[in-house]
Amino acid sequence: MHTVGVSEFLNIANEVIQPMRDLAVEGEVSGFSIRQSKWVFFSIKDDDAVLECFSMAFKISMPIEDGMKVRVFGYPSIYKKSGRFRYTVERVEPVGEGALKKAYEALKKKLGEEGLFVSERKRAIPEFPARVGFIGSDASAAYSDFIRIMNNRWSGVEILVHDVRVQGDSAPPDIEKAFQFFNKLKEQHPDKAPDVLVLTRGGGSLEDLWAFNDERVARAVFASSIPVVCGVGHEKDESLADYVADIRASTPSNAAEMIVPDQRDVMDRIDSSIGYVESELDQSITKRKHRINTSLYTLEKVVMKVLADVRRVFQSFRISLTHIERLRQEKLIHLRRNSDRFVEKMGGVLALRKRSIEGNERMLAQVNPSHILKRGYAITRNEQGEVIKDAATLKTGDSITIQFGKGRSKALTQ
Repeated sequence: MHTVGVSEFLNIANEVIQPMRDLAVEGEVSGFSIRQSKWVFFSIKDDDAVLECFSMAFKISMPIEDGMKVRVFGYPSIYKKSGRFRYTVERVEPVGEGALKKAYEALKKKLGEEGLFVSERKRAIPEFPARVGFIGSDASAAYSDFIRIMNNRWSGVEILVHDVRVQGDSAPPDIEKAFQFFNKLKEQHPDKAPDVLVLTRGGGSLEDLWAFNDERVARAVFASSIPVVCGVGHEKDESLADYVADIRASTPSNAAEMIVPDQRDVMDRIDSSIGYVESELDQSITKRKHRINTSLYTLEKVVMKVLADVRRVFQSFRISLTHIERLRQEKLIHLRRNSDRFVEKMGGVLALRKRSIEGNERMLAQVNPSHILKRGYAITRNEQGEVIKDAATLKTGDSITIQFGKGRSKALTQ
């Protein structure tokens, strides 16, 4: 017999049981607890046995409550420090309609309290998107219906397809990666990114559609920087992704109807708008014609009145000119007559003045000193040029000037 230590024995036992990873275990949850927000402890049981389970908190993607029936995936192991057998859980999924609904309601409550469903954050999508990002299975009937209706309603939209699994364990991480891809594309190449994302799959049971109730998918939709339209299942189906999305469509076909308008409706709107514009233009033209005609009529009346006033003014001006010309002629005649009388009167006055001047000239000639000197008289002046009227004013030797009728002579007094 070979003897081994406890640690070695437990190592051997773990090497034997840990590879049993292809088994999933179903049971009812009991004693669920989370310690330090990191480690998860619970048990699953049936009528005859209990299996202790351990997991890391980040690996549990759904709310778990006691009494829920779940399926756990992972591997068995023996914890060396306590020697206790337990099942290390990698993933948990609910089992049965009741458990699924219970998990759904629990997660819905949690996400609602975090504000993932508030209507204020929901965004409108462009009326005429140039690109649409499709997240779903490209081999599904949902994809075929979506493309067909898109092309029938508004052909020419570029469809960027990201094929994902829409059911099973790998569906949530696939969908999460698709959202990350499109949002990264918008960040790095905004001119190539879609204007709206559509998340779709066809109908099925609650378990078939469970991937769209996964917390990872709900948070991926919430975190998307691109508006999201969710069309999952049939009209009666609903998922948490529907509540988080910006727009909920009842089916994949309805998603296509919400994303693009019907070109016939658009043409009708255009025709209606053109008709409305034409009607408005006709009314505007009619109103303007009426205003113009009214203005022209008013202007014509004003012009006629002005012309009449101008004629009256011109006629009055002509009459005034005639009157002024007559007055001018009368004034000229009057001036000529007055000037003739003035000239005649001035001629008499000038003749009288001439005779008076001639008499004065003869009188002045008679008293002119030069004429008197010519008769033998003389004028004596002293050195200052003053006329000497009295010889007593002179002294012997004074210089005097004697002016004769012709010439002058100087002398000294004795």
